Amino acid sequence: EAANLLSYGFSRCKLYTDTHENMEPVVVNVEKSMQKEVQLVPKEPFHYVLIGDKSTEGITEEILLYESIAAPVEKGEELGAIIYKIEAEEIGRIALVSEEEIVKSNYMDYIKELLKLLT
Repeated sequence: EAANLLSYGFSRCKLYTDTHENMEPVVVNVEKSMQKEVQLVPKEPFHYVLIGDKSTEGITEEILLYESIAAPVEKGEELGAIIYKIEAEEIGRIALVSEEEIVKSNYMDYIKELLKLLT
């Protein structure tokens, strides 16, 4: 009888997984660096268990980016998030992290850039 109850419970559940395979690149601007932008990648896949009659087709994603990003930026630093919702109710979020390290520009970097423009 316990096995039947467990089978019934599991039959009412569906697992939603987003591995981000077809995700468009997310690029953000970086201030105070010679490298003007950095690409963000999801930190991990997203998993959610739907219970009852809810469908995976009702799940929406919203990308949230932090307002001001200035160098230095560490590789793997959280700079945004993907928010998952069902009918406007948040069901979870995962971090968007920097794909690479961005170093802060110094005075000499700006002089070199100015010299390139003048030549």
